[in-house]
Amino acid sequence: MTLIGVGTWVGLFGLLSLIPFLILYFIRPKPKEVVIPSLMFLGKSTEFRSKGGFFRKAVQDKVLLLQMLILLLISLFFAAPYLMTGSVGGGNVIMVLDTSASMSSTERFDTVISTAVDNLGDRNTIILVGSKPSVIVDGVDRNSAEKELKVLVPMDSRSGISGSLIFAKEKLEEISGEKAVVVVSDFLDTESGSVGSAIDSLKSTGVPLKIVSVETTDRNNVGIVSLLVRKTVSQAIVKNFCCEAKEIILDYEGKQETVNLEVGGTYEYNFEMVKGLSELNILNDDVISGDNTAYLNNQEDRKAKVVIITNGESKYLEAALSASSGIDLDVKSPGSVRSNYDLYILDKAGNIPSSLTSMLNEEVSNGKGVILVAEKGVTGDYGVFDFKVENEVVGGATKEVSDARFLDNVDFGRQSGVQKLDCGDCEGVFVAIDENPVVMIHPKGRGLVGYYGIEEESGFENKPDFPIFWTRFAQHLAGVRDLSGMNLKTGSSVVFGEEIKYETPSSKIGKGNVVVLNEAGFYKVDGLDYSANLLSEKESSLEQIETIGSEEGSSDIFGESELVKKSIWKELIMIAFVLLLFEWWLMARKTRRSKYHV
Repeated sequence: MTLIGVGTWVGLFGLLSLIPFLILYFIRPKPKEVVIPSLMFLGKSTEFRSKGGFFRKAVQDKVLLLQMLILLLISLFFAAPYLMTGSVGGGNVIMVLDTSASMSSTERFDTVISTAVDNLGDRNTIILVGSKPSVIVDGVDRNSAEKELKVLVPMDSRSGISGSLIFAKEKLEEISGEKAVVVVSDFLDTESGSVGSAIDSLKSTGVPLKIVSVETTDRNNVGIVSLLVRKTVSQAIVKNFCCEAKEIILDYEGKQETVNLEVGGTYEYNFEMVKGLSELNILNDDVISGDNTAYLNNQEDRKAKVVIITNGESKYLEAALSASSGIDLDVKSPGSVRSNYDLYILDKAGNIPSSLTSMLNEEVSNGKGVILVAEKGVTGDYGVFDFKVENEVVGGATKEVSDARFLDNVDFGRQSGVQKLDCGDCEGVFVAIDENPVVMIHPKGRGLVGYYGIEEESGFENKPDFPIFWTRFAQHLAGVRDLSGMNLKTGSSVVFGEEIKYETPSSKIGKGNVVVLNEAGFYKVDGLDYSANLLSEKESSLEQIETIGSEEGSSDIFGESELVKKSIWKELIMIAFVLLLFEWWLMARKTRRSKYHV
């Protein structure tokens, strides 16, 4: 809501000056009589002038109109005008805005932006919902926040709305004074969080909460929901989410195929891969464009050279890695290993000699990787890591903190034997039990160091997830990518040992140790190409998996709005000044022309 007001009514009396101004303007001296030989050229002009009256004269004279407008603006200036705009609580507002792929339809995203603009406060923090929350502005004024909102575009990633709500609650603790939370989403959580629990947690703070549930009437969408990339023949699965049967055209590098899909129907499309980078496209237009293209990377890869450093039998880990076609594996004792590998894994290595410590530190600084596997009863930092293993074991349900390819379809479940770490803030955590890292990666030198905290005989080593995780985890820290490591889902993170330069599919240039793939398309990262695809049936469906009813999501629980006063006298003076310059230009132009027309 926006209202206009004046500080003093006295200034408006200046508008009365317009009356004598107009009277003086239209008082004309009697025309001078001149005898001319003919009126034939003036007939139409004379006729036209005789019919206008007062208002026609006013409209025809641009200078008059400008002068009247200038007088009006000056009068308003002395009246001290201001605008009253609506504000949520009049204080600090935390915005949680869903910008995931399911919100990319024009209908939904327009609602997100308009709702956000209407509910801005004095100071604003905007949290975007993607695979994980991201803050685009923190504690900025209304104008700055609105500028960011106007250029905002939806992402091609999955939605972690639950995690974003919990993050918003944590941000509330950093803010003092009046504060409120605004949430705009379809509440589709594709990261398996509990939306209801997260909302209840926010409501428990007692802070005014406004929840806007965004629906859509248009579910005309067909999308690529699964992709299996192989060197020879790859496979894509296409699904029709629309309420009617659809005829679609698939195009892979110029080869087209027409497919008929029933309501809710799927089609398994097998195609021969070309070398290098390629695209599979659905040529039909629909609501979500991010799932209409599969970006494929079939570039040459190499095996990762990995060594397990152990004083005992590392049978589970050795079995998992030796079965991988993408890993060239050796097993060495601490005293016999040499610097000839992409990745060094310490598993049951005990207290390693100082010579090995020096070699590992040098290898990491040169861009190689090192992983420490938790060993029962063995503590310390091994002289290599920036964290210390403590003689304490924690247990509980594991949770995925950050998204990464090596965690796709991997479930660690509940664990009772995870060694606790002393690592300060513990940056680079991917899996955790409460606040304790289970899987962690962080840069050191030009390389990466990792930690795997689950003790042997936990039961996880007997699950099919174990070799899948370890193959991917080892390849990642070795800096060697196979086909699956080069073809990722949006929302995935790629971690590097040093700050690298990268280019996004939309040609934005960035720098950092971590690259988050929030756009569908090809990324150029440190001389390598990565493809990113949505591949989320839930996002493509445009449906809600958890209903937010009126009790949890109505504007009634938001609290009353306050009006914020904003003076506009500066703007009026600027406009008046520009008009004065324009009037001066018109008068000067009129004077010059009169020299040649007597």
